[in-house]
Amino acid sequence: MISRVLALALNTFREAVRDRVLYLLLVVGLAAVAFSRVLGEISVGDQLHVIADTGLAAVSLLGVMLSVFVGTGLIYKEIDKRTVYTILSKPVRRGEFILGKYLGLVLTAGVCMAVLSAGFLVYYPLHGGAVTWPLLAALLFSLLEVAVIIAVAVMFSAASTPILSAVLTTVVFAAGRLSHWIPDFMDQLGRTRTGGSVLQFLLQLLYYLTPNLGIFDLRDAAVNDPGRMPAAGDLLRIAFYGAGYAAAMLLGATLIFRRRRF
Repeated sequence: MISRVLALALNTFREAVRDRVLYLLLVVGLAAVAFSRVLGEISVGDQLHVIADTGLAAVSLLGVMLSVFVGTGLIYKEIDKRTVYTILSKPVRRGEFILGKYLGLVLTAGVCMAVLSAGFLVYYPLHGGAVTWPLLAALLFSLLEVAVIIAVAVMFSAASTPILSAVLTTVVFAAGRLSHWIPDFMDQLGRTRTGGSVLQFLLQLLYYLTPNLGIFDLRDAAVNDPGRMPAAGDLLRIAFYGAGYAAAMLLGATLIFRRRRF
């Protein structure tokens, strides 16, 4: 099983690195890191803080856009090219197919984000910044967030077309980044009595179903106040949460893919 999954993952990685969109996103990300100095000079804040914040944001945004533009068409392309028939005709289970595709795209995202992170970690010290553990942790947890989003993209890709999958993945990402505001909004609705029970139920359902992506964003603490960085135990719980949510999405993708007839 492991050998089959790894073979699928490596094949997915080789296919993904041929996609021109990948290199376009990487060039845009590197340009954003280089342009951060200009932003620092024209901003009213500390130049180093602006460079660090822009660099970390560029790495995170690269991974998210890669998930949306590449991940949402991952399985559909195999079906459209009919290569899925060849793969599934071999002793490959559908769960192994889903897992292999997921790991291949995570590997692709990891390599691209590592290249952009390396550029940032070289560029930042050249302007007087120091590479610290909080910065490295922020980069690492950006990759973990992207791994969760890729799992969501794979699940939608197993069920729908690339365009609809991209829209739904983007909606989940936006909802996940804003999910920490939902309880406050529900409290406000309860105090003002402007929200019905149906609306509150839908908001609560949205809160529990969407991933809490805000916990992976360590950029503000790493740049502005390293003392606010979560403790090691909290970081470990965040990592387990991300792994658990991604596993749930992959399980859903597998169940959906098993129901499809080829």
